[in-house]
Amino acid sequence: MVDQVKIHGLDDVRKALRALPKDIRKRELQKSLRKGADLIRDAARLRAPIGEETYTRNMRGTTFTHVKGTLADSIVVRAEKKKYLRDAAKVRIGVLTTNKKTGKAQINSAMAAAHEDAWYWRFIEFGTSKMPARPFLTPAFEMTKYIANETIKNALRIGVFKSANRVNKSRARITGRL
Repeated sequence: MVDQVKIHGLDDVRKALRALPKDIRKRELQKSLRKGADLIRDAARLRAPIGEETYTRNMRGTTFTHVKGTLADSIVVRAEKKKYLRDAAKVRIGVLTTNKKTGKAQINSAMAAAHEDAWYWRFIEFGTSKMPARPFLTPAFEMTKYIANETIKNALRIGVFKSANRVNKSRARITGRL
């Protein structure tokens, strides 16, 4: 499930953003998006089931260990670093899991090396034929999306105008030398 939030009412910020160099523009967008995403991540971590204890199970010759709090620790915010995004910035909030084929951590299911893998997160979030859903990501998003939206707006407004002032000062210094 992918939900997107569009922010409106920042015409002055949009004009200031366009005046900034491309790399600074993208950095400011990314920083402000991360601040909003961190709020949603924290709410999801609070809502994630913790489990009662640490245990180990053998299934089909493979030993699985579950550590208490693994799922909450696995919820992360990641920045998209795709070249096709150009001037856009994008962050993803999800559960880290390990790709079984490559062994690399990936969002929407993987886990950091220091923790056990929380591969079971989708069964809890969406349920199975034998287990009802106990969502934690979706309600966290729904609860905090308006606060996150305001946080992004404020962070973007402050960051863009600070960067614009820095750029203008450096341009003035360069022109003053010529």
